[in-house]
Amino acid sequence: MGYVVGGAADMIVKRSTLGRPLTHNEFDGNFNELNGKKLQRRANVRTTTSLLAPSTAYNFYDITALSSDLIIAEPVGSFEDGTQMLYKFKDDGTARAISWHATFRGVGTDLPQLTRPNKVMYVGAVFNSADAIWDVVAVAALN
Repeated sequence: MGYVVGGAADMIVKRSTLGRPLTHNEFDGNFNELNGKKLQRRANVRTTTSLLAPSTAYNFYDITALSSDLIIAEPVGSFEDGTQMLYKFKDDGTARAISWHATFRGVGTDLPQLTRPNKVMYVGAVFNSADAIWDVVAVAALN
């Protein structure tokens, strides 16, 4: 499968096994792509639990009302190189500790260890298949 750049919007489209670009409403066989763009699968997690086990089912985790310390476990499933995962954290007004499984490492940034009370924080990670690890490449929080 190759990628082609073209069209009025200069969109990237994925070629099907037939050698032609997918049309505007064709999905890949797993219903994960539309015209070569990965569809975001969102998980809203309003939690008082202390463990989150990410999986291939979702690539965005919106963790709100966090009322205890949190452990991010090893993601479950098979991930392709470059797969992205985004976490959004917001606690219940009290700073909460975040512990990360060893399959996460900071690249150019440190893994966040605490939430900021009543502030939104985003953490972006990319799967590195060569090292079988999630590289956390971005951490952003409101002041």
